[in-house]
Amino acid sequence: MLLAVAAVLVVVGGSLVSLLLYLPAEALARGVAPSRPDLRARLCLTALVTPVAVALVTGGWGLSRQLLHPLFSPHADRLRPHICLRSFLDTPDGPFRARLLAGVCVALVVAAGAVLVGGLIAGAWEGRRLERHGRRREAPDWAAGVDLWETEEGLASSRGWRRAVAVGKALPRLFPGAEGKAIVAHEMAHARRRDSLVGPVAAALVLLQGLSPAAWALHRRWRLEREAVCDRYAAEQTSPEAVREALATAEALTRALEETSPLSAQDRHALTHLAWRRQTLEKTEEGEGARWEAVVVVALGVGLALVTLLTPALRDSLQCVVEGLRGALGR
Repeated sequence: MLLAVAAVLVVVGGSLVSLLLYLPAEALARGVAPSRPDLRARLCLTALVTPVAVALVTGGWGLSRQLLHPLFSPHADRLRPHICLRSFLDTPDGPFRARLLAGVCVALVVAAGAVLVGGLIAGAWEGRRLERHGRRREAPDWAAGVDLWETEEGLASSRGWRRAVAVGKALPRLFPGAEGKAIVAHEMAHARRRDSLVGPVAAALVLLQGLSPAAWALHRRWRLEREAVCDRYAAEQTSPEAVREALATAEALTRALEETSPLSAQDRHALTHLAWRRQTLEKTEEGEGARWEAVVVVALGVGLALVTLLTPALRDSLQCVVEGLRGALGR
């Protein structure tokens, strides 16, 4: 039962903070120069981490307060105003609503754990699979620290926990010359950033804020900006023309697939994704934008946590929520 209460505090609290931080994060992202997708990606990832951290701090305080000091209930003194859920939880269908909310929140927490653990296991399995079936190739000088493997299937992708890139034998045929080098450089950037490890963590954070549409929007924005970061890295190591040609070839191949058979929803998303990346790469506006976007978001999150913990009405509200949920769910 306490685990169910903790799940509600984390999911509901994280979702509320995510909604509060979305507009500031979006405004800061719009202020970053188009030539700095790395700053926007960092900002979006920080905006995903901060709500969960705030929910853990404030929810943990409310849970520990109610468990250690139950006699200091906000209802013990009518002169202590707070946001009270008793009117909702003490009704005939209150326990049902509380159990429904707790069930949704527990399901999201379990799903987040499964995504995180599954991603880590898949990364370890991919790394071992490369070592068993791949053939090591010599990496370029600019890709120091990244292992390059040749495989039978696929085109190019970063795999495993460690910095490793698998290159399929079909890549030179579909993307000849500089285009293939640009794709490999793009995947090298993913490996250097350890996106295969950060990706499951970000997905788990979104599920912990699963009641907030802002979290899903930030996650999608982070994934797009992450691709733009890797495109710019590939353009630096090869040339912008090579990356644009590689993206154009990928679009052409996807459209050819559409002519031979209907595209799935994922394929249509990939086509839109490729067009966005090509347009973003063509933006050459100078200027770095502000460097403190992530710091501002963290400061806002810390401020929300401090306001919640230091304001008597909000502090008592946290304890009241825990007390009401424990009563509705049954001790």
